[in-house]
Amino acid sequence: MTGDRRTGAVDQARVSVTDSVAGGESAFDGGFDGGSAERLGAGVDTSPPRNGGGRSTRPPRAGVQFGRVGFRLRRRTVAATVVVSTALVALVLTGLFTGSYAVAPDRVLATLGGAGDRLEELVVLDHRLGRTLAGVLVGFALGCAGALTQSVTRNPIASPDILGVTAGAGFFAVLLVAVPSLADRVSDEGAGAALAPAAVVGGLVTTLVILALSWRSGFDGMRLILVGLSINSLALAGVSWLLTRADLDQAQVATRWLTGSLNGTRLVGTAALVPLVIVGAVVCVALARDLGALRLGRDMSAALGTSAGRTSVVSLVVAVVLVAGATAVAGPVPFVAFAAPQVAMRAFGTPGPPPIAAGLTGALLVLGADLGVQHLPVELPVGVATAAVGAPYLLSSCNANAGEKVPEDACPHDKAARVDPTPASDSPLSARHITAGYGRKTVIGDLSVDIPRGQVTTIIGSNGCGKSTLLKVLARLLAPSQGQVLLQGEPLDGLRPREVARRMAILPQSPVAPESMTVRDLAARGRQPHQPWYRGWSEEDDRIATDAMLATGVLELADRPLEDLSGGQRQRAWVAMALAQETDILLLDEPTTHLDPAHCVEILELVVRLRRETGRTIVMVLHDLSLAARYSDHLMVMKDGALIAEGPPAGTLTSELLLEGFGFPAHVFADPYDGLPTVVPRSRAGADPGASGRERGGRERGGCPEQDAKTPSPEAARPA
Repeated sequence: MTGDRRTGAVDQARVSVTDSVAGGESAFDGGFDGGSAERLGAGVDTSPPRNGGGRSTRPPRAGVQFGRVGFRLRRRTVAATVVVSTALVALVLTGLFTGSYAVAPDRVLATLGGAGDRLEELVVLDHRLGRTLAGVLVGFALGCAGALTQSVTRNPIASPDILGVTAGAGFFAVLLVAVPSLADRVSDEGAGAALAPAAVVGGLVTTLVILALSWRSGFDGMRLILVGLSINSLALAGVSWLLTRADLDQAQVATRWLTGSLNGTRLVGTAALVPLVIVGAVVCVALARDLGALRLGRDMSAALGTSAGRTSVVSLVVAVVLVAGATAVAGPVPFVAFAAPQVAMRAFGTPGPPPIAAGLTGALLVLGADLGVQHLPVELPVGVATAAVGAPYLLSSCNANAGEKVPEDACPHDKAARVDPTPASDSPLSARHITAGYGRKTVIGDLSVDIPRGQVTTIIGSNGCGKSTLLKVLARLLAPSQGQVLLQGEPLDGLRPREVARRMAILPQSPVAPESMTVRDLAARGRQPHQPWYRGWSEEDDRIATDAMLATGVLELADRPLEDLSGGQRQRAWVAMALAQETDILLLDEPTTHLDPAHCVEILELVVRLRRETGRTIVMVLHDLSLAARYSDHLMVMKDGALIAEGPPAGTLTSELLLEGFGFPAHVFADPYDGLPTVVPRSRAGADPGASGRERGGRERGGCPEQDAKTPSPEAARPA
């Protein structure tokens, strides 16, 4: 990161957060005071703020600060943590001080302090404390596991019990008592103890099968769910068949275990789950940032320096280990891993399932359900209670995510004439003889490009010609089968993901954010490449994220959910996240998709302003040729996976090129007001839409046309 660009991006935009807010307008809309306009240059409204121009008294965002390092806090999250923790403590005390055998409260405290008699120790320590601790640990493990699987798959119904992990564990446990050769080795007294390790092995084996069947050059959330549902159905059918073949006594033991129960759990057996839960919680904390990035999609997480494959595998392994440990203690407790993350997400107000909060919520659900069934006329297993609550919740849950977008259709790459890239020894981003595609379909072949430094470069071409594929290769979202990409002179594939994310930011086409994510949350994600896992949120992070929102004009929308914004506002929020990465290179894949003309111009003017003020190198893919010519310094034209032309818009965009590259006749005129190229399609019905333009004095552009003396040059007239 160069010092010039940092002072340009930060100091120019950071006139003061308060000036923009006090003025009643966003920075993008020109709500700056006179000093701000001086920094940002011409073209900015310098009228005084409408609210008097005073300094804003907007309070800083709540947080805990330790020197230069701190943690962002939400009031709703803090309040929910206090409420859930208080309720959990109350349930723990209820479990310790109440039960079928009466023990006075003072004797309970004395027993906990080591002064109880043998009977009191058996009731309070071994039974009550063991059962209460089991409820907390089992619920916490299941809640964390559910949050991990739902974050990896980006689907609210994905949990270990629904994906088949729990059913697989149950199948192996029942197999132990149903197969005569195995059942003969297990005594009636030892059958219950033997089910636990069998369940652990079954859960791990089932997970390996699901992962193996789901792998297709990576994990896809929807494919993982479909495979998991299939395995779940097979395992449940197998359990039913095995129970019909088992000895009556052994079948009763297995059936009792399959319902999930804390009755009979003891302190010694439960204590073995404590280190497992502690390790799982630590891993969840370490993965928190990467999971947050993963919820934005595989492409966006890669752009933020997160290894989606590694994070997915580690998360799934931790989830399975937690579920296996919980199942070994209490048997399959259904729906907790599914419901707890969703309840926690809504209660804590987070933009995705929070693992630790989901663990606390799961502990509250399991312990509360267990205490509830203990006071029924007929005590039921805790699994029955959680199923009674979880099944209706599943029916009312939100629809599953539709999965990731299918890549653009591939085209033959050997039809178009090729051109050599413009020599650019100072190019910050270049590709050398790359070949890339999807599966066996090659989209671009033997392509070399150099991106000019400090300019807006736009890649244009017909559908399926390889524009987005080239951008993905440049961003390391798609690995080329041949060739090499150089980032600032270094091989891109030799750099660590976080190092790439510190140098280059990318916005994929139509990115999707988790439910309830605010603009502030999204902008803060841009700081992830600069934060090691052990460091929290710092004052510098807060300043840079605020500057990014100010520069893109979304500061006043900081606390609003993305789903409540217009298309243009939402796209500016994504750009703010990219700016918060503080990179010299910004890649945009069709940033104006699904936007109306006004919002298209709004986004493109923001792009040009960022290039002018910060000196960033910006590469984008566009379909609108007139907008591409108006808002670009450099054009690259592709056809059938090859580069057929490149250069400044005025000399590159011609009628002949449009006919060759796009296959349709069109006029290319110099705009009489600013001299920039404007594309007007020729009518196929015989009328010539360009005639009226020529009557007004416009000329068709054919190569490098002469400029009228009264017409400003494209560079001078390029919009700010």
